[in-house]
Formats: sequence, structure tokens, C-alpha cells
Amino acid sequence: MKSYAFINILTTGQNTASHGFGYGNMVTRTLILLSDWHQRQIQRRDLSRLSEIQLNDLGIKLEDARIESQKPFWRR
Repeated sequence: MKSYAFINILTTGQNTASHGFGYGNMVTRTLILLSDWHQRQIQRRDLSRLSEIQLNDLGIKLEDARIESQKPFWRR
């Protein structure tokens, strides 16, 4: 039952085994936050690897890309 509840959290954001204690919501929010941080880290790393020509094609200034890519993953 525990593994099913974990899968349910990942797929629906709801913990069927929490029985109203609120732990499922906390776990779900933590998993979402960690996922967001990971995606942000990957996106900023990829942004830092683009050439000036590629950035121009995307309409992004080199300085803006540099500033964004140097932000820590937890900062929006």
C-alpha cells in the first residue's frame, strides 16, 4: 500500500494513505519544489552554453542570459 500511495502522489498529487494528517500534502509540495529546482538548474546550465548567435535567434541578450544563468537554482 505504501508504494501505491507514493505512486499516487507522483501522478495525482494526492496521498491516499495520509488519512488526513497532512503529510501527503507536505511530501507532494516538497517533491514539486525539488523538481522545479532541478529543472531550473538544467535550464540555466543549458542557457549558459548557448552561443551569442543562438541567443540572438531566441531574442535574448547575451548579458541577460549571463545574469540568468548565474542565479542559484532556488532563486526565480
